[in-house]
Amino acid sequence: MRNYYPNPYGEKFNPAKLAISDSFTGRVSCDGNYNLLLDGEFGEDFVQIAYWRYNVPVFEEQCIDMYLEYEKTGDVEIKLRLFQFYYGSIGDIKQVWEFDEEQLQDVFRIDNESDQGPVFVSILARGTGNLNIISLHDRHSRRGHGFFLPGGERLVSSKGEEVFVYFEKGDMKPPLAVYFSGYRTQEGFEGYYMMRGFGWPFILVTDPRSEGGAFYLGDSEFEQMITDYVTDKLDELGLTKDGLVLSGASMGTFGSLYYGSKLSPHR
Repeated sequence: MRNYYPNPYGEKFNPAKLAISDSFTGRVSCDGNYNLLLDGEFGEDFVQIAYWRYNVPVFEEQCIDMYLEYEKTGDVEIKLRLFQFYYGSIGDIKQVWEFDEEQLQDVFRIDNESDQGPVFVSILARGTGNLNIISLHDRHSRRGHGFFLPGGERLVSSKGEEVFVYFEKGDMKPPLAVYFSGYRTQEGFEGYYMMRGFGWPFILVTDPRSEGGAFYLGDSEFEQMITDYVTDKLDELGLTKDGLVLSGASMGTFGSLYYGSKLSPHR
C-alpha cells in the first residue's frame, strides 16, 4: 500500500535556491527567477560547481522521483551527486547516489528503505561552454504506478518541458471535461474530487512551470503534445470535439481548443 498514499506532493527548486561553488571562475548570469547560466571553463575533471541551499526531506521507506531541467552548449558534461545525512546530523553521510547525463534525460529515482534523513544535491561539471540550469523537481513517487495520482502520466517535449495528465473515464458519456490547474506553489493536479463528483469523463492537466503569468504556453510541439492527448481520449470515448469542455484557472493558448458544451457522441 506504500505506493497508494493520499496527498501527493511535488516541489520545484528554482535557480534562486542555488549556490555557486567558489571554484567556478566563469561568468554567472540569470534570467529573472527562471534560470541560471554558467559560462566558461569547468575543468578537465568533474568538480562541484553548484549546489542547492536547501535539502530534500526523505522519510523512511519513501521514494522520490527527481528531474533536472537544464540546457548546455560546447563540450560541457554534468553529473548530479546526492548525499543523504543521518537524521539530526549535520555531517554524517548515510548514503550517496550519483546520476550521469544519460540518467538525467529522464526522471531519476531515489528509494530510501532505511531511516529518514535529508538529501543534499550538488551539480558536478567538466568541459568548456554554457550550462543553463532551469529547475530541479522532486516529487513523492509511486514507484511506476503513476505521477501524483495513480495512473497519472508524464508528457515531455524534445526540449525537456514537462506536462502531467490524468484521465478518468467516468460514465463514458459526454462531455469530456478538461481541467487545467492554475497557479500552484507545489506541483500536482488540482480539481480531482470536484471533477470526479460530476461523474463525467475528465482529464486533469498540470504544468509544473505554472507560477503566475502565461500558463501552458510553449512552442508548437509543446501545445501539440497536449492537444494530441486530449484528441486521443475523445477518440477512446467515441466523442467528437463538440463534446469537449475546457475549464481551469488559466488555459493560455489552449482556449482555442474550446468547442462548446454541445453533447455530440460519434454516430
